Amino acid sequence: ILFEMTPLKGRTPQPQLGRRFEMPSTIQSSPLVFKNIMYAGCNDGTLRAFDLLSGDILWEQKLGGEILSSPAVAQGLLVVGCNDYSIYCFDAYSGQLRWRRATGAAVQSSPRIVENTVYIGSGDRHLYALDLHSGKPHWSFAAEKMIKCRPAYADRKLFFGAWDNWFYCVDSVQGRLRWKVPVSVTPQYSAATAHPVTTGTRILFTSHDYCTRCLDQRTGSHLWMYRPLSEELGPSYSSFVFYGNAAYATTIGGRIVGFDVLTGRKVADIPVRPGPRDELFDSVPALDGRYLYVGS
Repeated sequence: ILFEMTPLKGRTPQPQLGRRFEMPSTIQSSPLVFKNIMYAGCNDGTLRAFDLLSGDILWEQKLGGEILSSPAVAQGLLVVGCNDYSIYCFDAYSGQLRWRRATGAAVQSSPRIVENTVYIGSGDRHLYALDLHSGKPHWSFAAEKMIKCRPAYADRKLFFGAWDNWFYCVDSVQGRLRWKVPVSVTPQYSAATAHPVTTGTRILFTSHDYCTRCLDQRTGSHLWMYRPLSEELGPSYSSFVFYGNAAYATTIGGRIVGFDVLTGRKVADIPVRPGPRDELFDSVPALDGRYLYVGS
């Protein structure tokens, strides 16, 4: 759903419904806006491109499975993963298939594009580095279990968690392991779903034990960790967004929490709905200027 901010005389602008884009199935992939085009994957296995001005479908491509991966666009090319074990690349304007790369399992990870390389994980436990224009593999790195998150990138290094309870740092040029650190001792506490984020020197991520961790990107050492109190349910699926020296995420307990990136001190704890609690499982905050948006 697209909202437009319409100014009213003497009043603060109010959101007005601009467009509604109907889908035939549920949507778990996050939409992507590139210029005046919105791209959206759907659980019916179709990738669609909408004209944001007219609301018309510019093109659509039927893939071979559900699309949980969120697309990425660079240099006029769109890349997305699919549950049919494949990674796809399309012309962002025409929808023409440019290449398809098969993996050994469902691809629910979202791609990270850096210059001419696509970095994306697969359920076959590998992180792939592919040429953006041809799909030719540069290298692949094997974790111990599936990789679902979008890797973070900084200083020619990639940072990601897998369902094997390890958090990895891999050289982006050759795919060599730089370091890995354990996150927990049981599979349900893996740092595998939330996308990690980087400050350039520090990496922040959440794990399924509701803890927030901040690691030194150079060594992987823990700089700080916030462990919720027994009555708290902290972040688990949500990724962080930065505002100044603070990082914000949503929690399964229905709150927005913020942490000082340098010290780990909690600087915000806001109930989204003080009445009946909303579990904010997958809602990643969006930051626009000084306003923070979440879904519940």
